[in-house]
Amino acid sequence: MNVDVVHASIESFLRQRIDKKVEAERKKLKEAFTDEHLSKIHSDHEIVSWMNYIAENASKVSLNVSHVAKLTHSSNKAINLVDSIPQQKHHYLLTTQTANVDEVDSAYTDASYAPVAEFLSFNVIDSGKNLGQFLAENEIYLSKISDNPEVRKQWKTQISEAYVAKKLSSHVLAKQVYIPVNHSYHVISPVKSSALAHKIFEKISLSRSKDTPVNQARKQNVSYDGIYTFFPKTAFLSVTKSNHQNASKLNGTRRGGLYFFQANPPQWKKDSLPPQTMAQFLARCRTSNSLEIFKEIKRLFYVMKKENLSINLNRRNILTELVESLADEVIHQVLWIQQSYTKGWSNDMEIEPYLRSFLDPIENNQHEDKEYIDEFTEQVAKWINKNMGEKYERRELKAIWFNTLHPILKDFHAVLTVESAE
Repeated sequence: MNVDVVHASIESFLRQRIDKKVEAERKKLKEAFTDEHLSKIHSDHEIVSWMNYIAENASKVSLNVSHVAKLTHSSNKAINLVDSIPQQKHHYLLTTQTANVDEVDSAYTDASYAPVAEFLSFNVIDSGKNLGQFLAENEIYLSKISDNPEVRKQWKTQISEAYVAKKLSSHVLAKQVYIPVNHSYHVISPVKSSALAHKIFEKISLSRSKDTPVNQARKQNVSYDGIYTFFPKTAFLSVTKSNHQNASKLNGTRRGGLYFFQANPPQWKKDSLPPQTMAQFLARCRTSNSLEIFKEIKRLFYVMKKENLSINLNRRNILTELVESLADEVIHQVLWIQQSYTKGWSNDMEIEPYLRSFLDPIENNQHEDKEYIDEFTEQVAKWINKNMGEKYERRELKAIWFNTLHPILKDFHAVLTVESAE
């Protein structure tokens, strides 16, 4: 890398930092902000003074690490680690290695050293590396700041300490596990992968962003060729939320929190048997959609009762539409059962003929068909009436349910009969 490019990056960082400092001080002090304040900010960021500050405090930061101990507690002084061992087996497990993590973290013993990590982590354009990596790699990149090779070598050596693995150590504020070993204890201090946590945070945040094309298409109810990703039942745990920079750079970016996935054990499911009674069939019709329809009907009757209103033509039409929606739910369940089980599945079962004529139809004469349709409709009407509750369960209402359902189920049964004969 060209020395001029690295030096330009150093100057670019200092300019940006000076501008931010001046703006913050002006906002804080307002009219009290003077030329002395401005002069001090510039002197603090004079390039040689700044490099001395960076070099003296580089050992206080840990750069390009994947696992940050401070995520357990902002005052935790335990070691930070980088997972650099390639995972040879179990590639199906989600780890720092298998997730193809492309952004690592930086941490510090105290928030006051955050500027050191920020400077050393500053990206050098078109290099894929940060400032600190160049400065720790070769003292030549410091040649435009100092003509003294001994000073440059000293800076390089000190900056390199930000990338050297520190001595293994835990801390009293770390979340530790003590394992008894020969009348003593072996201490394990679990360290979270901040890099992996950040990758997960970005994936979930992107999937929930309203601005992505797939979410825009979903909102507008239009088709889209891309993949829609959904993360159900996640939890968000706030970590060092009061001051994000106390923990690490990436922790601040993700608002001081961690996403967790649901860890319930798998639920064993048996292949469900087809319904053999009307009660079993109607239990399947009790879906979230049908329950919402029942609520709508109840709300209508509640208003009618409260305002002492009768069932006029307009309200009867509303009821008819709602009951037709319930008929659709019943028909949907019938079709699902027919598609899920081989024709003739009811041959060896004791099942009411009127129920079989819908769920597993065979050829019947017209007289039987009428009786079956009447009985099936009667049972569905009773089911609707029962789901209304005792407050609204009345004989005249059951007549409304029956009269609305009958022509729909009659036409549906005629189609089933024709299809079964083919």
